[in-house]
Amino acid sequence: MNMENERERATEILRAAGLLAELGPEEKDRAARSTATLEEVQAAFAATAGKPLSEIVIEQRGPKAI
Repeated sequence: MNMENERERATEILRAAGLLAELGPEEKDRAARSTATLEEVQAAFAATAGKPLSEIVIEQRGPKAI
C-alpha cells in the first residue's frame, strides 16, 4: 500500500468516525489570504516566553463579545 492510499484510508476512517473537520469556503478563503512568513511566526512564538499555545490564542482573540 503506498502513502497516498494510506492517507486516503486514514482520512476516510476519521471522516466516518466524525473526527475530521473539512474547511468551509470562509476558512479556505481566510487561509489563502494568510501572509505570515515562517520567520514571522517563529518570531511571534519566540516572544511568548514559553506560554502554552492555548494562552497565546486566547490573548490574540481579544475580549469576548457578549
